[in-house]
Amino acid sequence: MPLRPLTVLLIAATAAAALTLAAVLGNTWRVQSQLETRLHALAGRERAGLLARALEPALAQRNAEAAQAALAPLSADPALRYAAVFTPERRVLARIGDAPGADPAVPPPGEYRTSSVDGVLRSELPVVAGTSGRLAGFVWIGLDPSAYGQDNTLLLQNAGIVLGGLVLTGFALLRLGSELRGGLGHVRRGLDALAREDYELRLPALPAGDLARIGETVNLLAARLGERANSARSQQMQLRQESRRLGAMLRGISAVVWEAEPRSGRFRYVSPEAEVLLGHAPSQWLAPDFLDRCCHAADREWAQGFLGHAGASARSHTMDLRLRHRDGSYRWLRLMGSGEQTAEGPILTGLLLDVTEEKLAEQRVAFLADHDSLTGLVNRRRFQELLQNHIDAARQPGASPGALLFLDLDQFKYINDSYGHHTGDEYLRQVTQHLRVPLAPEHVLGRLGGDEFGVILPGTDPDSSELLCRTLLATLNAQEFIHQGRSTPFPASIGVAYFPQHGIHTSELLANADTAMYEAKAHGRNTWCVFEGGGDLARMREKIHWEDRIRTALRDHRLMLVFQPIVDLRTGKVVHYESLLRMLGDQGETIGPNAFIAVAERFGLIRELDRWVVETAIATQGASRLRNDPVSLTINLSARHFGSADMLELIRDATHRHRADPGAIVFEVTETAAVENFTAAREFIQALRNAGYRFALDDFGAGFSSFHYLKNLTVDYVKIDGSFVRHLGTDRADRIFVKAIADLAIGLGIRPIAEFVENRATVEHLLELGIPLGQGMYFAAPTSEFIAPALRATA
Repeated sequence: MPLRPLTVLLIAATAAAALTLAAVLGNTWRVQSQLETRLHALAGRERAGLLARALEPALAQRNAEAAQAALAPLSADPALRYAAVFTPERRVLARIGDAPGADPAVPPPGEYRTSSVDGVLRSELPVVAGTSGRLAGFVWIGLDPSAYGQDNTLLLQNAGIVLGGLVLTGFALLRLGSELRGGLGHVRRGLDALAREDYELRLPALPAGDLARIGETVNLLAARLGERANSARSQQMQLRQESRRLGAMLRGISAVVWEAEPRSGRFRYVSPEAEVLLGHAPSQWLAPDFLDRCCHAADREWAQGFLGHAGASARSHTMDLRLRHRDGSYRWLRLMGSGEQTAEGPILTGLLLDVTEEKLAEQRVAFLADHDSLTGLVNRRRFQELLQNHIDAARQPGASPGALLFLDLDQFKYINDSYGHHTGDEYLRQVTQHLRVPLAPEHVLGRLGGDEFGVILPGTDPDSSELLCRTLLATLNAQEFIHQGRSTPFPASIGVAYFPQHGIHTSELLANADTAMYEAKAHGRNTWCVFEGGGDLARMREKIHWEDRIRTALRDHRLMLVFQPIVDLRTGKVVHYESLLRMLGDQGETIGPNAFIAVAERFGLIRELDRWVVETAIATQGASRLRNDPVSLTINLSARHFGSADMLELIRDATHRHRADPGAIVFEVTETAAVENFTAAREFIQALRNAGYRFALDDFGAGFSSFHYLKNLTVDYVKIDGSFVRHLGTDRADRIFVKAIADLAIGLGIRPIAEFVENRATVEHLLELGIPLGQGMYFAAPTSEFIAPALRATA
């Protein structure tokens, strides 16, 4: 197991201290040994000097006994190993101990010298006789230093000092090591916490110095990393949320993220949604020949150009193209991308959206702009454009004339009123299929509105056009419309006008063909008639004259509203007033709607009249509120405008602008109009009732086929058709029918109103039948003023 760095440091410090102690002790011992040697040598020299002075007479006389006697006191010195006195000739004169003999080869000392021989420190000193300076001999003294013993005091003192220092050093190192170990342990735990991304741990205060600064740095680092981690987590969470939102959005819109290389014009990345989009795996999208294989031939060049060149610009680019699905069908996709410069070169990035439904909707809208939504035939606007083109072509030199057939179904109103709107629609669709059969490809069949159809026959003569009329009628009469077990034929009346003979403008030619169609109806229906002018022309000119008068009246403010009260039969009080349209003639006379409404409907002016009536009536109600004399009004809506979103917006806007009270406004619509499109009618009625307006079903009972719709239409009033009210006193069937309507309406919470009340007897009959409200000439004629009739309650 490897040692920790701190342990290694302590061992190294201890070893260094031990080596220092050994070095100090060794040096002390060496120095002490050298010092003792010098001391012994000095002691030997002193003794030799004293002995030399004592032996000087004996040597001068060469008296051995005197020399021996001089040596005798030295015997008491335990350190003395020997002492000897030599003559200059190296002969021993006297000695004690085991003194060796002098080596003849070694000259006598000329001065004091020492040497160590066999552990004995030998001092040699010459002895000079008198003042002559002559060598009288020399003395050897051999001392044994060990006999004195070794003084280890200094050695012990130094050892104690060094050992004490070593102990203090060790203690200091242990203390330092403990502090370092504890501090470094805290630092290690702090760093481990950082490694675990635990940024909440903080180190305690560490010993002053570098360690404390390290601890502060670790704490500061933890705080900074914690802040950044929190910020990163917050940003990561936001990015995940944005990623989820973006992913959900992309999945919701079936979007694909893509990248392409402008240089090669091929995809280099597509997101996994690409497989859901077209059924091709992303790897197939990245293939070099993907566009060649899957892109529609008409779009291939554009697509390759888009991917190959759009990357040169940073702005956004968009193109729509068709790519083949795995099932073989083509889907419309929208490429949206922008270029970006990278280190690897330009790239093109963006989104890919499935816009197939949008394209189909566009095609549908484009189709509906020129075609009728029910039958798929060209509509009136497009038919008129085509008709004018054929008229202009027929007027060219050498061109053949053409014919226009104007066809009106004789039984459609009966079918629609008897069986309802949905059945009427199916009737029209079957008629369309039957009309197509005898027509040639160059013929143009269109629906002009309602149950009116037109056929353009370019380059034809009268015989051929009249033959086609007979063929069309024969085809229709050979078929039957089956509904609820009953069969109904498809009779029609056809008017024929030739161009450019009978008109060089569309409106003129249509009017003449329309006139001829009415002549066919006048001759018994289910036949055809050619426009011939005369009376036909006079009637058509009269219609055109009325069209001009309507337009003039709208432009010159020659329309007005009159008001007829609807009365509570029991109290005589006015419940509300019905708003009725009138036109002012050239001489200021008042013209009723029967004179111009049919023309307005045929020439498409009924919508403008409807808007004028709604705007004026609402303005009248608002003005009555401002003068603190509020009235409640009913407003009639034609079938052409009923259910229209534009009309709904006009009603709301006019009410706001004129500060009218929605609760004081009742909209009337005929029973037939309400059930022509039952779903739209119910939604339209509910939208207005939710806004506070009320509704009345007018002319109820005239169709009777729609009787069962009453429980599903949330109306406030039912106006019983006047044909059932006029003869209540004499016609038992009318009484039964009115009673049934009253009971049904009241049971459903709907208030019935009787129209065409003309006498007092009728009022009494109505009260007996439970009819609470009435309207008619008995109470008041329509006037421009709000007149309260003088009627007293009968009960």
